[in-house]
Amino acid sequence: MTHEKTTSYYFASFLLAACSTTTSISNLPKSPQLYQTYKINDVSNQNVDKRIRQIFMDTLKKRLTDLGYQQGNALRIDYNIQVYNQGNRALRYFVGFGAGKAETTILTTIKNKSGKNIGNIKTNADLKIGFFGGNAEQIIENAAADVANEIWKSDLLKNNKK
Repeated sequence: MTHEKTTSYYFASFLLAACSTTTSISNLPKSPQLYQTYKINDVSNQNVDKRIRQIFMDTLKKRLTDLGYQQGNALRIDYNIQVYNQGNRALRYFVGFGAGKAETTILTTIKNKSGKNIGNIKTNADLKIGFFGGNAEQIIENAAADVANEIWKSDLLKNNKK
């Protein structure tokens, strides 16, 4: 890649990047038991758009699969999108500094097969500014990736990657 193309690539990446933050608080224990598989359940309030709930589920499944985990019934992952506000893209683009902020709060509960609560992950994400106001759906994808990373850090699931 030439220097001009590399510079253009980095400049375009900078312009397309959005200023978003994602934080998760987890009380998942380092489990002495290693679960073989997982199943994801949407327990979100019906006030949250079905498409947004599906984006979270699809992203979480993809991320868990990428980490080497398999779907099944040993561990239940229930997610509840408690808050989703897409904000105002035009305000994010033209004003910035938090005007038109998109935000979400998601509570993920991990249970064993018999329904015993193992732990929770509370995730907050927001988008304050981005190229052309940024895409609010990105905070849902970021939150799902963060939940997958918290599950990975807990060592609850057996990684099946060779």
